[in-house]
Amino acid sequence: MVDAMSDDCFIAFANDALKKQIDDILSVSDIFEKKDVKDSIIRKSSKKSDEVRKACNQLFVGKHSRGQEDHTKILALYSKSIALAPKDSEELALAYSNRSAVLKHLNLPEKSLIDIHRALEITKSDNLKLKLLTRKTNCLKINDEQDLKPSDKIGNDKQFLLVTAPQQKLKFPVFTPSQKIPCAAESVTIAYNESIGRHLIATRDIKPGEVIIAEEGYAVFPKIKKMYLFCSHCLTFAWNGIPCDNCALALYCSEECKKKALEEYHDVECFILPFLLSKPFEFVDVDVIAMTARFFIRAVKSEGLQNVLTDSRLIDDEDGLHMEGLLFNEIYDNKKFKFCYNLLTHEEHTKQKIPAQEFYSCLLVNLLIKHTRLLDEYKIISDGDLRITNPTEVLEIKISLAKITNILAVNIHTFQGSLCDCNYFANCNDTCTGKRGQIFASCTSLINHSCHPNISRMFMPQRKVVVFTTCPVKKGEQLCDTYGPTVRYTNKIQRQQYLQNNYNFTCRCQACRENWSIELNKSDLTCFKKLNPKWYKNRYLKADSVQDWTYNEKTMQDVVKASELAYNSFNQNKAYVLSIPCRDYIEHAFYKFYEDDCHVPDLCVYM
Repeated sequence: MVDAMSDDCFIAFANDALKKQIDDILSVSDIFEKKDVKDSIIRKSSKKSDEVRKACNQLFVGKHSRGQEDHTKILALYSKSIALAPKDSEELALAYSNRSAVLKHLNLPEKSLIDIHRALEITKSDNLKLKLLTRKTNCLKINDEQDLKPSDKIGNDKQFLLVTAPQQKLKFPVFTPSQKIPCAAESVTIAYNESIGRHLIATRDIKPGEVIIAEEGYAVFPKIKKMYLFCSHCLTFAWNGIPCDNCALALYCSEECKKKALEEYHDVECFILPFLLSKPFEFVDVDVIAMTARFFIRAVKSEGLQNVLTDSRLIDDEDGLHMEGLLFNEIYDNKKFKFCYNLLTHEEHTKQKIPAQEFYSCLLVNLLIKHTRLLDEYKIISDGDLRITNPTEVLEIKISLAKITNILAVNIHTFQGSLCDCNYFANCNDTCTGKRGQIFASCTSLINHSCHPNISRMFMPQRKVVVFTTCPVKKGEQLCDTYGPTVRYTNKIQRQQYLQNNYNFTCRCQACRENWSIELNKSDLTCFKKLNPKWYKNRYLKADSVQDWTYNEKTMQDVVKASELAYNSFNQNKAYVLSIPCRDYIEHAFYKFYEDDCHVPDLCVYM
């Protein structure tokens, strides 16, 4: 009898605890009822679109001496005006028209013509049509002039000379996908040991410049301050960005990206983004929270909610056993939820962040239940009151969202282009011109850190990550990237402190264990000069101008040979230092060939 009463008490206690947690979830959105918060929620508005456009007009017309920073700001503001304008409104036509004027001003007539065409399709104003048709005529004239004088253009553009015929002959090693890890090359595989966990190793000797991973990101999100410059779906520079028809917070580089985003996640995300970017979160880095929503929505839409919950239970309950079973017994599918949810979270180091994570996971569940149909099976609305029908599974969803946030916090990469001109990695912040947003790619996240990395990564159009070797890698050797600090730029104390503060680990790579130096003595240089005198004279002594070297197959072959010679003739420390120009050349080559153009002109030609 006593035992039965105890059971009853326990059940009552558990039910009360469950009810309280559900009440917490349902009440967390009360913050949006405050007037100042309501007013801060960004919605489409003819008035706001007009205000932003007119303010930008003052910036565009009122300042005669402008540089790249001004042009970038003007493009972003006109795109923001486009995003704020209601679908097919006159304000939308005006915003397209104004942006077309900027693009023409920047000597980008073909891009200007795209916006002119869009504005003409919408506007009913004869006055605006006349302006647009006049501008169209001028753009077509500029195009004709440029077509007639190709030699003049080439002669006056040093940057164009750098990327013409010699580059077209440069060939990179063919990427042969692994049967076990389709987004990785056959030259690598996943390995595991207790000291470093999961990691990638070489299955054969790999030459410098070989691609080892070509992976599409599972989720990306633009930097909040740059969301009107880059495509919300693929992070390509959105010169002619088109808006979501419903919300004012998503801009796309093409109709194709807009369609894919709607199919994968944005038809749901569209209704919750305005809340996440409102006043209560203006001083919070919401990128990871927004990516958590995007990650979860994509998984549910592509695989089904019950399958997602089943996978999360298996992984959370069995932990390491299921984790390693997935890695070694199945084909690694980086587009599947379970392979993404399977990554490490380092939760033991984030206990101080638990209250914030609790709040954000509650908030996401609340918004998904109240403002979308994604979780309709869990709610009933009766007489205006919302009731949860399966509180246990709703709490499971909350727990999964919290874990996804943790996964992203330690596994996302900054989607960064070659335009970064920061002198020191720790000073590289959100204002950096190279930073576009965040990308989560599960296979790439398996790569560990080293202060003397043997690979590098770059980001390509269509939210792809390409990882390539920058020096010779022996069979069985681990492939390592850098999480920021390298022996090239920072001393051991600085590196260790940064990694401990930001990633909660003490680096034990060879450079740290042996306290490498980047100084070479005279005898090392003399020896290297004797081994490769032509390279030493023509390349090594001109290492500061790698970007000006000829980019063709012959030079790439010389670079690979020089790197291999350094690693075959010297110890790892000296080889690393001697091959720095080789590493720089390989990185520059990949950027020159594969990075999309997002360089806003500094000078303008046509008014």
